[in-house]
Amino acid sequence: MEDTIEKTLKIIDSQPEGILQCQLWKILQIDSRKCSRIIDYLLKNDQIIRKEYRKEGIKTFLIKTKKTNKQIFETIKRDYCSNHNCSVEQLIKECRIIANGKILKSPDQYIIQSYYILDKPLNELIINDLMANYCPIPKLAKKYGIVGPGIFSEISRLMDSTTLFDQGFLLKHNSELSFKIVPIPVEAKIFDPFFGFSLLNWKELLVEFYDEIEILPKNENLIEYSQLISHLWGLPTYECYLYLSTKQLFFINSTFGPIPILFSKSIYNQISESLLESDNVGKRILSPKNIDKTLKKIDKQIKIGVNSVLEVENCIINLASLIKRCMNIQDPIVLEKVHFINERFFKELFSVYYQNIHLKGNVEGEKNSYNDERIDDEGPLYQEEYVPLKIGKNILKKSF
Repeated sequence: MEDTIEKTLKIIDSQPEGILQCQLWKILQIDSRKCSRIIDYLLKNDQIIRKEYRKEGIKTFLIKTKKTNKQIFETIKRDYCSNHNCSVEQLIKECRIIANGKILKSPDQYIIQSYYILDKPLNELIINDLMANYCPIPKLAKKYGIVGPGIFSEISRLMDSTTLFDQGFLLKHNSELSFKIVPIPVEAKIFDPFFGFSLLNWKELLVEFYDEIEILPKNENLIEYSQLISHLWGLPTYECYLYLSTKQLFFINSTFGPIPILFSKSIYNQISESLLESDNVGKRILSPKNIDKTLKKIDKQIKIGVNSVLEVENCIINLASLIKRCMNIQDPIVLEKVHFINERFFKELFSVYYQNIHLKGNVEGEKNSYNDERIDDEGPLYQEEYVPLKIGKNILKKSF
């Protein structure tokens, strides 16, 4: 009996995906009743795992050896890592181990009962899937054998990072919670690198805070801006220069350098339609409960400061999605908070007065968060001596 038990364990252990009980007793060359007694003994001693298995109307059981996580990782290291030049730690970091229908995030997250290894990092696989067409979360979950919120969490993490922006793409979703990755339009890359003039009505804010903006001449800034866009998106500098030089525009100064402003709003409208269409872009579909939480997160990011154009784009995409969501649920209070954050973000990027205030530290009377009082509207609190190029305010109003 002991020899048969030992032999049974060796056979089960040799099958990482498990073995059917109806096959096991044939391999052991014993009858099914004796095999059942051996299985019961191993179950009682907590040495195996047994799950019901049905196929084509036939009912049997799938049998697997019960191993500790450490033993499983040793097996992965021996059978997989040695042949693929990687480590178990790397597989976990890249979310490539799917255990018990979940993404394994740490070695001791839970006791592993079943697992398989993805060929590539999960986020790469998801990106490839979403490049083709809209794909619903249940379809992705089924494809990768992941139950619960695992796939949605990965997509949310993809939204919250600048990975896609860095590669020139955006993540869109529709009302059915299907997702798709689309390229950022060339017009947006060249004429509205922050996306704010297309998605957040910054044209109106430019008119409203005109006296706080430093206007720059077109010809003196075309080359510098073309070089900035070329570095950011990998576009040929000369082609950017030619494209910009044919348009009626001027430049305004920002914390990242000169930014073009088109006299006509038609291109901004085209960019907005291309990015938004009838779908949402960027941030996950938000419920009323977590809108305020997301607002605070964006507000905190803006207050800490954005360090790159990609981070600016990420904040603006999230704000644009929030505005659309707030309109859908008809929440004027939240919408007012969003507009206040949008206004303050615009000032952080473009207002000479506002930037000087923050360079000197908080000024008494100014509040930092969206639910506090605004800065005094009667005039700037600090003025730096400079003589900006002036373009008539009435011309801007007519253009925008």
